[in-house]
Amino acid sequence: FSITTEGEEGPLTETGRFHMVRPTSKLELHFDNFSPGPWKATSLAFTLAREGQQTVVNLLHTGASFDDAAVAKQVEDDWRRALISLRDGLEG
Repeated sequence: FSITTEGEEGPLTETGRFHMVRPTSKLELHFDNFSPGPWKATSLAFTLAREGQQTVVNLLHTGASFDDAAVAKQVEDDWRRALISLRDGLEG
């Protein structure tokens, strides 16, 4: 797979592979070691769970590149914006 985001110097494409897919409950991705951006050699897992009438989405994005505080902050801010946008679109 590939994911393209807007970097400081234009579009940035991260590549990787699906590690685990469980329809309706879990998606786990691993980004390649040669990806050019901050997601290089990281793992990303989404899990879904029902709580009453709601669906809870959990996201865990881990990797050594996040040891750099500036990179970790950037990625955290990007995920926050993306998830708020997703929520707003779904609750619309």
